[in-house]
Amino acid sequence: MKKGAQDFLQKPLDLERLLQAVERSSEVVSLRRELNLLRRSSTGDTEMVIGETPIMAQVMREAERAAAASVSVLITGETGTGKEVLARTIHNLGPRADKPFIPINCAALPETMIESELFGHEAGAFTGAQKKKPGLIEIADGGILFLDEISTTRPEMQAKLLRVLDEHKFRRVGGVKEIAVDVQILAASNRDLPSMITEGSFREDLYYRLKVVDLHLPPLRDRIVDIPALAGNFIRQINLRVGGTIEGITPRAIEALKAHSWPGNIRELRHVIERAILFCDEEMIDLAHLPPDIQALATQ
Repeated sequence: MKKGAQDFLQKPLDLERLLQAVERSSEVVSLRRELNLLRRSSTGDTEMVIGETPIMAQVMREAERAAAASVSVLITGETGTGKEVLARTIHNLGPRADKPFIPINCAALPETMIESELFGHEAGAFTGAQKKKPGLIEIADGGILFLDEISTTRPEMQAKLLRVLDEHKFRRVGGVKEIAVDVQILAASNRDLPSMITEGSFREDLYYRLKVVDLHLPPLRDRIVDIPALAGNFIRQINLRVGGTIEGITPRAIEALKAHSWPGNIRELRHVIERAILFCDEEMIDLAHLPPDIQALATQ
């Protein structure tokens, strides 16, 4: 029990008590998942700011439809535009909101590890595989698997993902038993996938299977009008996290933010706001609290 067991049974086994123990364990798992969701929601990290840009309103309308239907979604956009935030929003809006949301950055895993991470492995499947390990697809059963930077996967891995999408079945590495899963797959990429298809580095059939709904997030430079709403949202999030008391941001600071080109998109804006809060001792973030390169834009 000290090592994390929920219960213990003595021999000979009592079937009724076994069923009760399984039910209790299932309830504990569900409560933990709900707690994780509440923790994420309480920090505001799952909130998608629509703002005043018409294209973002359209993206959200389509995201809501995709969430309700539990279909595959392909999210595209430059780095830092909020692709994972949109994926979490789809999770929170749909019928799988109380089920797992499992994100994986395909680019962050070595090629030798990604298959085992996604599909799991049987004991003895390869050197060092001493125990059976479920993969992320299996862990996401009933919920959502978010594949970030899917363009970095090899064609062989793409073929296996296509089979999961088509048949909702897979085998662990080193296994022969087929495992059935009910998983909604969301994928994201900052690369030009049609060009990769032409080059032969991305499967066309997987591309079309993923983009049942295709959501493209515009860069921040194309939604400058949304900067006040985004900045206000970040101030609220960061205040909540660090116990801050910043009330807002001055108009001249907003104008300087609007003049910046934002190559890092929304992620860069968040970092700028976080820095400003760090150096702000007043109620409002002002021009002096922004990085020097952005301050300089106010006088141009």
